[in-house]
Amino acid sequence: MPPNIRENLVEDVIRITTLVEKYRDDKASHKDIVQVHENFNDIHVHLCELLSAMIASPLSGRLFLVTPEGYVSAETQKASLEQNFVQKI
Repeated sequence: MPPNIRENLVEDVIRITTLVEKYRDDKASHKDIVQVHENFNDIHVHLCELLSAMIASPLSGRLFLVTPEGYVSAETQKASLEQNFVQKI
């Protein structure tokens, strides 16, 4: 599932959640039973990959989270600081 072994497991969960939401919101596919079956198979495969990654995480180091500086832009950090702290002072 991840292109890079250093990505963390939380990102995998977010990808699976996004996939489930996409399939849930695709009303056209709900009428086609074959498509619904394929969607459930996709989710099952992703969950099996996640389970495998979780089992191997102590060896691969994927369990540890990246610090927010690694994935949050400076603009987002500033906006969050202003929203959560500066406005309350």
